[in-house]
Amino acid sequence: MTYTFNGWENTFWYTLNLSKSIIFCLLLLFSCKPSSSEPAEEQESRISDEFLSFYDRYHADSAFQWEHTLFPLPYLGQKREITVWTSENWVMHQPIDIENSKIFERSFYRMGKTIIGEEITSPSLNLKIERRWKKTQNQWMLIYYDPLD
Repeated sequence: MTYTFNGWENTFWYTLNLSKSIIFCLLLLFSCKPSSSEPAEEQESRISDEFLSFYDRYHADSAFQWEHTLFPLPYLGQKREITVWTSENWVMHQPIDIENSKIFERSFYRMGKTIIGEEITSPSLNLKIERRWKKTQNQWMLIYYDPLD
């Protein structure tokens, strides 16, 4: 039965469209995968055990450290002029015992998928060391070092 434009025909199409919308929403809701325990952003920002293992070895083995530092390594010196670290003037980096330190704090951060940055700061002394590591050809390399400021 078809009545007027505002009668039964209108109500029928409205009900049909509403039913389709509800079915579509239910399908969408149940077809989504359950999320993992960590959001994708946290998984990407997490520092891998592989890097931390490399990091420990970098500070323990001087030959390994020289092999994994991209020389010449430019940095902005105290007079804000570009200075270059070379294998000749490089001083081996020693580990800092952050857990037992009362003045230093360390934080790692991601810069894209292949670069990890590190900041070692001393808020009480107003000092900061910054380093950046990049994974190239399946090896981590120190690509940036800004010593104490």
